[in-house]
Amino acid sequence: MEEQIKGAEPLENERHEKFCQEYIANPKLRISEAGLAAGYEKRQNAWDVFKRQDVQDRIAYLNLERMADLRVDQYMVIKNLRDIAERAMEEGEYSAANKANELLGKHMNMFTDKVQHEHSGKVDIKNLADDDLDKRIKELENKVMPNDKRGEA
Repeated sequence: MEEQIKGAEPLENERHEKFCQEYIANPKLRISEAGLAAGYEKRQNAWDVFKRQDVQDRIAYLNLERMADLRVDQYMVIKNLRDIAERAMEEGEYSAANKANELLGKHMNMFTDKVQHEHSGKVDIKNLADDDLDKRIKELENKVMPNDKRGEA
């Protein structure tokens, strides 16, 4: 028996299928707007449909199918961005070159503001003397609330 690819078959529920088709047809369409186009009156109904696993599978399949039809893949997009950046620099169109480089950098996560901190989540205060603990608490209070005058005589 052949294994079926998830999302390859149209959904049995016609409104769910219509929602998927509307959602894929216009990538800028919001979930609520795709829901309205599919006949759902409330935004929450559209969100409930969107969260269903069969709908997610169908949307993913339709999206892959669309990319295959357009012959678009990640490599092609990145290569084109690089070519645009190089050509724009040669022609003195620095704004276009900057935008292409920005998109490339974003793709490669070069401009992330997120910092990963690793910590066990446990702080051992059992081995600290009371004076050291009080000192550490005061340091943290001053760091969090530098201008707080509570507790001062």
